[in-house]
Amino acid sequence: MTLTARPLLLALLLSVVASIGVAQAVRQVDGIDWSLPDYVGLSPHGGVWRDDGEDKAPYIHASFLDIEWKAVNPAPGVFDFSPIEDVMTRENRNPLIIRINWFGECAAPDWVLQRTRVMSERTIVFWDQAYYDAFAPLITAFGARYAADPRLDGLYIGFGDGQKSGRRCSSDDDGWGEYWMTDAELAEAQSRFGLSPSVLESATKRLLDVTARAFRGHTGKLMFTNIARFASDSASPYNAMLGRLATHLAHRGIGIRNGEIENWSRYIDSVFGQKLAVAPRGTVRLYTDERFANGIGNRFWGDENEFYGRERYVLGSSGPYRNQGYRFYVSSLRGLQMRYNHMAIRPEAILRLPAYPWNPTGLMIYQAQVLGRDISNTPDAFTLLGERYLDADYLHGPLARHPGIVNGMLRIRGIERWLSEIGDSAPAYRINMPGREQKWEQYYLPDDIDYEYAARASAEFLFDLNDTLARRRCARGCDVEIKLSYKADAAAQIWVETAAGPSAALALSTDNRIHTATFTLHSRFSNGLQNGADFVVHSDGADLTLLLVRLVFLQ
Repeated sequence: MTLTARPLLLALLLSVVASIGVAQAVRQVDGIDWSLPDYVGLSPHGGVWRDDGEDKAPYIHASFLDIEWKAVNPAPGVFDFSPIEDVMTRENRNPLIIRINWFGECAAPDWVLQRTRVMSERTIVFWDQAYYDAFAPLITAFGARYAADPRLDGLYIGFGDGQKSGRRCSSDDDGWGEYWMTDAELAEAQSRFGLSPSVLESATKRLLDVTARAFRGHTGKLMFTNIARFASDSASPYNAMLGRLATHLAHRGIGIRNGEIENWSRYIDSVFGQKLAVAPRGTVRLYTDERFANGIGNRFWGDENEFYGRERYVLGSSGPYRNQGYRFYVSSLRGLQMRYNHMAIRPEAILRLPAYPWNPTGLMIYQAQVLGRDISNTPDAFTLLGERYLDADYLHGPLARHPGIVNGMLRIRGIERWLSEIGDSAPAYRINMPGREQKWEQYYLPDDIDYEYAARASAEFLFDLNDTLARRRCARGCDVEIKLSYKADAAAQIWVETAAGPSAALALSTDNRIHTATFTLHSRFSNGLQNGADFVVHSDGADLTLLLVRLVFLQ
């Protein structure tokens, strides 16, 4: 039964709300509120890191060092780690996340190039025995020196694309050793250098195994880059191999470093523990399999969220500067939904973004507090509402056959971290991302769609808190804040209904701005409301346009 069919019940609820309002706290701020209680410190495992050597803010967990193979291994059996020590000690930059460029011609020492083969795009043929023979002593020596050293937070493990280019090796890096090839590179690798899916799989596993042995007891510091897609053709047997490789990584205790979370519809794949639930109106909800999340453990599990600022290369690929607050908002929450424990960010670019409405500085600090947390220690749960579109051609594996695919696409209504919206709301607050602005780098959108919705609208929202989280944190009732970030586009009174009853009400303004209303209350969350909901958000007038809902544990 809808609210509009229950005027007497509405009147009764409002009278109860008025009678208990003095015992309930409701407050409101402009924009998105990322605040957490004082008991919440920085994440105990991982956090925000930066990709340069600038001074660190208190919420920056680590910094990044990129170093060339020839700088640390100038001759066979000779290892010189003084450049790393100089950064760790003289510059006092630690902990460090390190990438050794051991995959490109321009970074390799001469003795390695005399023994190995190189592709035309300057990638060393890493599936050859000669490459393994050169690489294995280096990683063994590095692991003996730094695997147990707390000054090392992470080590990139990449073997593919990422070399410098140009006749004199003078260009910027083309990539980061990512495990992928362009169509032209793949054709050359097969025709000239003997690559096949089986050769690639066995060679990669062998390289990973020697690396894991070098880091025995500390393999969680290792991050493979990456297992999203090796070949452009989603049906390629090279891509089919990735699932087996992901299993091998987990077995060896090695983590991953993805890239481009700024394209927030990437990585919807079972190898990353992603799951879809069919929802009303032809939509799906996106969440992470809890068993998979538990298996991440202390492995490095992260991404990079860095394409912000006024540089030409950023604006040329990601659209106008004015979109950056929104892009950082959605991509950051997607990373948290994926249970990342590390995120690379350019703080100076984020600090310059306008505070209203997305509060990017607050969001950066919020990530530093919640990255890497699990059900046992999370301070909150959230669901990012809206409707975001993904061309199903980008799906592969089991999700490519998901029943939630409608007309060749997914319509994602919720990006969830332990909190689900289970009602029948409609998409609202359209965000246009036109082709002339590169679709804001959202290249997974269907060809005929250049927009998404940043909110959903209804007079009644039903929310379900993860049952395990509710039992662990709130079995006998608990104090919480329910934060509703909404667009004030219609006059209404709103309130929150829980097992303890209705909260105090809040009268909404009609200034068409984004606000966050916080309802402080005490309740249990045991699926006792309609349709098994844990709490319900009501509006007594027009539909409420909700962007983000967070439930925060006050203790």
